[in-house]
Amino acid sequence: MLELLIKPTVKLALPLTILIIMAFGCDAWVNVTVRVVDENGNNLSKAIVIIRQGDNNVFEKETDLGGLVHVNSNVCPMPGCSSDFSVTASKSGYLTATKHFVRGKNHNGTEETLVVELKKE
Repeated sequence: MLELLIKPTVKLALPLTILIIMAFGCDAWVNVTVRVVDENGNNLSKAIVIIRQGDNNVFEKETDLGGLVHVNSNVCPMPGCSSDFSVTASKSGYLTATKHFVRGKNHNGTEETLVVELKKE
């Protein structure tokens, strides 16, 4: 009788272990600093920064006094999820700007800083 209980349990153990490892091991992160500047290169505080993966917003925050936003956000790594990442910056009195980027790349050659320039309306 005991043998009948052990065999099905052993057969399920490996698939369940693999599933658990995949569930906890499958993650991806956007780790980038966004700097929002005006046409003259001046930092813009209180600009709204939105990070998108495909059509989904994954992060939204206002820039600090130095025009910076530090992004460290978990994103979907699974097949079928978009690999298209973009940052959109907006501020009253300026035109909204969107810039596409590659997750995990060095942006603008400045230690993961992605610069978005906003032009006056």
